[in-house]
Parts: sequence; C-alpha cells; structure tokens
Amino acid sequence: MNISALPSAQVNSAWKYIAPFIKKGLDEGLNERSIDTVKDRAGRGEVLVIIVEDKELLCVQTYEIVHTGNKKIMNLYTTGGIKLDSYMNELLEVIEHIAIEHECDSIYTKGRKGWERKLKGHGYNHGYTVLEKRL
Repeated sequence: MNISALPSAQVNSAWKYIAPFIKKGLDEGLNERSIDTVKDRAGRGEVLVIIVEDKELLCVQTYEIVHTGNKKIMNLYTTGGIKLDSYMNELLEVIEHIAIEHECDSIYTKGRKGWERKLKGHGYNHGYTVLEKRL
C-alpha cells in the first residue's frame, strides 16, 4: 500500500484518474463545491491531494490549510474511495503527520453522520452540528 501526496503540478495529468474519487466525495458530502473549483484550486496548490494506491487507485483525499486568524486548521475537503476500512488507520496517520508538518492546531472535517462513527475511535470528536434548509 502506498499513501502519498500528489504534487499540484501533476493534478492536471492525473485528473482523469482522481476526479471520480473527488466527485464521489463531493456528491456524498455537503456538495458545497463544484468539481471544477476543486480542480482549479488543486492545480494552484490551494487544495492538496493525497492518494492511496495498492495495485489500483483506492482513495483520493483532498484538504486545505486554513488560517482563521487565531488558528491554523487542516480542513479535510473530500474523501472518496473504496475499501476504506482496510487503510483508514494508515491514511489518518499520514493526514495527522501532514497537519503537524504544517503546524496546524487541529484537523476539521464536515460530512455525513457516518463519518462521526468512523472517526470517533481515532480521536475525532463531535465539534458542532450543521443544520441546513435547502431552498
């Protein structure tokens, strides 16, 4: 298994492979961003990409580093993958290592209720709830 960062200079050439995973994360998440926005921001290095491979591409994790004034936060943007339980521990270790390298104060993610159950055993706690009424 290989978990590695995809350099922003390689985003365009890898896009046809990583886009379906990012789209899955967007579609199953809060769908706050378009796939084109993610591609543009990833190509500029504003959104960073981690890939998980084991003879095939298994997962694409995107994230951004956000400065709030008081804190530096790693915001997990999208997660799209297959067989996630088989490499979740290793992926979270890499994410935490990257956040520490960036001197982040915390790691944030927003998503469906299922992520709360999946991440609870890894030190993630319910931070807040987002309620929405779509118009």
